Amino acid sequence: MNKVRRLASLSAPEWLVLLQAAALLAFTRIGLNVFGYRRCRAILHGATPASDPSAIRQDPDQSRQIARLVNAAANALWPLHTTCLVRSLVLEHLLVRQGIACDLRFGGQLGPDGLKAHAWIECAGRSLETGGQEKPFATFEPIAIAATFAGGHGS
Repeated sequence: MNKVRRLASLSAPEWLVLLQAAALLAFTRIGLNVFGYRRCRAILHGATPASDPSAIRQDPDQSRQIARLVNAAANALWPLHTTCLVRSLVLEHLLVRQGIACDLRFGGQLGPDGLKAHAWIECAGRSLETGGQEKPFATFEPIAIAATFAGGHGS
């Protein structure tokens, strides 16, 4: 019942983002399997209108809200499992469309079960996933292909 109340309280623009996220999550999950990471990310960025570099902004509140909506859409897509990479690519796309600066990060953690990899989005150096709290994953160096995408931001 709590989920129904939360969904009912969404504004029209939030519903639009939620529906876009749901469609993009499905596309991205399939796209990664069919096209691979680089091509799928390029397709997503190709569908993102190039932002005026002077219009790129930091908006922590809107960033967190969009991240919550992406996670809500991902949780509603059962049985279609969405990985952290799928969620991060979709969140990056939606933030870039809004003109919000963000960085796609990759990290890893070595544990008793081997190496665990993770992907997440940061805005202004803070993870949207953890609310800026420290993650147990060591961050890999950014991939220097960002300039090929809309607006030249993101890593």
